[in-house]
Amino acid sequence: MDLGGAQRAVLHLSQSLDPGRFEQTVITGDGGLLLAELSAIPSIRHYVVPDLTRPIGLRAAWNDIQSARKICEILRSFKPDVVHTHTPKAGIVGRWAAKLAGVPRVVHTYHGFGFSPRHPAWQRAFYVGVERATARITSQFVVVSEPNRVLGQSYGIFRREQCVLIRSGVEFSDYRAANVAKPQKK
Repeated sequence: MDLGGAQRAVLHLSQSLDPGRFEQTVITGDGGLLLAELSAIPSIRHYVVPDLTRPIGLRAAWNDIQSARKICEILRSFKPDVVHTHTPKAGIVGRWAAKLAGVPRVVHTYHGFGFSPRHPAWQRAFYVGVERATARITSQFVVVSEPNRVLGQSYGIFRREQCVLIRSGVEFSDYRAANVAKPQKK
């Protein structure tokens, strides 16, 4: 729950979904600036999986396996209808855990990708391969920008008809009360 766009989106969803209609459970790694705010929401169950960390690679693979196992146990305990994942690392681990737990619908939101042209070609090919394999167990893809949709399609991760664009929202009421003179705005 670091201070980032994906984490803010999770927090906003957690605060905004109607608890009378949706029972929420949020599973995160440990730490982050937004963790206390998320934990303070009374209508959700929150589980922390300490092994769910950002580092990737062979050394982190054991933590990823342990995270998937723990997440799978949590999911099996309450049998959700939908799992919605965010961020590259948690998205891969969480979607495989959901598959192993028998969750019928798995949604993933791409706020960005865990690879870029700056990565060596072999590393980018590996990450794209993992994303493509994980895409096969994903029911629905969401992107927050058109460039993300184009990039995901260009790498063969998803087809356009499998993906929906939902831009991040801004709560305008936070800004309407600001009383700033026009020269100051400029």
